[in-house]
Amino acid sequence: MLVTTRLSDLQDETTAVASTPTGHTLTAGEARRVACGAGIIPAVLGGDSQPIDLGRQNRFFTITQRAALALTYDTCAAHGCDIPFAWTETHHLHAWRDGGRTDLTNAVPLCGHHHRALDRGYTHTIRREGRRVVIQLARPRT
Repeated sequence: MLVTTRLSDLQDETTAVASTPTGHTLTAGEARRVACGAGIIPAVLGGDSQPIDLGRQNRFFTITQRAALALTYDTCAAHGCDIPFAWTETHHLHAWRDGGRTDLTNAVPLCGHHHRALDRGYTHTIRREGRRVVIQLARPRT
């Protein structure tokens, strides 16, 4: 489970809330207590972030990288797909076999259907919307 909150909310004991991936809200105190007892990964927003990049040292994305990706995406990155992030696979935008890096800037969550479509040669366009990448699939290359 990943709980998302802002640093300023953690410092305010009375009115601040955190949100869980299921949309439940917690006060800052509740979030800290639950995290201590349940192994929840705290993701505090608002401070300096540290990139989680592995370059070409590792082919597969780590659990920590997926947790960081979950802060940006709720669903599959394919345009119009509403498959929840938890059901996605992490895809290299620039394929590993072609020299792509295992870095967050090269990672997007894709459901199994869209991941296989890209691997089978569907043409696609990549559009950036803030921190998110949206992939628009077209037809297979011939």
